Amino acid sequence: MQWGSTYKAHSHASPGDDRHSPGHHRAVKVIQARATEVLIAVMNDDAGKTTIHQVNLKDTYCVALVNKFHEDAKNGKPITLTLPNPTFTGIVVEAHCVMPDGSIKPTFKAPTI
Repeated sequence: MQWGSTYKAHSHASPGDDRHSPGHHRAVKVIQARATEVLIAVMNDDAGKTTIHQVNLKDTYCVALVNKFHEDAKNGKPITLTLPNPTFTGIVVEAHCVMPDGSIKPTFKAPTI
């Protein structure tokens, strides 16, 4: 039986994305940059170790994900999230969205028992 909610967050960069490789001009990257939101997540792994993770998400995806966490947390079950690069799966303790303008909203904190 599956308990809680499980999500997968996908980064907007593809595995072959070489924008960070030497020889690319930083100014071009900035000019071509798309608005992204950054998910900052504090998570517990299977062993109970708490770690913090960061992943860039497509515009509006982080906000939608954190809002969904709030909805699903109402049932009192843990929220499981899988993050890419490197792949990590854990229980969400806290989640925050850093918006393109630098503001932090929305935020989520798992209910404590």
